[in-house]
Amino acid sequence: MTATLTAASPRDEVPAVAKARFTVRQFAVLPMLVLYAALLAYPMGLIAVRAFTSSDTGEWTLANFSRLVTEPVTGIVVLDTLRVAGVTTLFCLVLGYVVSYTIARMPRWGSFLEGLVLIPLMTSVLVRAFVWIALLEDRGVVNTLLMTLGITQEPIQLVYNETGVLIGMVHVMLPLTIIPMLAVFRQIDQRLLRASDSLGASPWTTFWRVYLPLSLPGVIAGGLLCFVLSLGFYVTPAMLGGGQTMLLAQQIEVQVQRLLQLNQASALSLSLILLVLVAWALVAIARIARRATRKGEEA
Repeated sequence: MTATLTAASPRDEVPAVAKARFTVRQFAVLPMLVLYAALLAYPMGLIAVRAFTSSDTGEWTLANFSRLVTEPVTGIVVLDTLRVAGVTTLFCLVLGYVVSYTIARMPRWGSFLEGLVLIPLMTSVLVRAFVWIALLEDRGVVNTLLMTLGITQEPIQLVYNETGVLIGMVHVMLPLTIIPMLAVFRQIDQRLLRASDSLGASPWTTFWRVYLPLSLPGVIAGGLLCFVLSLGFYVTPAMLGGGQTMLLAQQIEVQVQRLLQLNQASALSLSLILLVLVAWALVAIARIARRATRKGEEA
């Protein structure tokens, strides 16, 4: 009579060990999820409740959102916010594309140039706003230089208006636009560009037919990040706009600090969040449609 002994294979123990490790990781992440819920989810829930609550009776109502449509001032502020964010994104994409393209094509100096791009992120937004005021005011460096060179006879209004707001916002958002674009540009296979050149394509044709399509994911990511963050700007427009350019974040501050309309401010805040979600959704839909088109062409 022979007895057959079966030993557990080491491979059979791997799923159990991996499962145990996964459980430990879940347990380790749990405190962070609780902290995240306490610092973000709970306040956002309060804002959502106040947005649909009447400040007079405490009952559920849509009056706070109807004011966003009926009050002309709020509509103008929303349109100005979208316009300023869109113009800022456009300038950042154009300038960021040139900078990212240059850095990606210079491997020796790439790290040094990337460090120069990241230096502004180490400076406070408040400090940068004060510096721009000193540079752009009537007696600032820029106007003094222009009048010294004879280009202008009197100071140009470059600050405390929308021009100053756009300059400050582009300066703040440009590094954040370059970072995702540069990450994609560095992943582009340079052999494809050399192959296009060897087949007789001109530099412009190579860029338009090869490099630009491959770089579009970085452009979309950088543009979306710039646009979403520009929607919620407060410090730079408040300081460089001088009250002449009112954006949505400033309107929320007015409702809270001056008018004490917390419910109306909550409705504005929720509307700002919805604008951001709509922007993300449009980009996601565009990517899904593009992938579906590619699969259809491959089939």
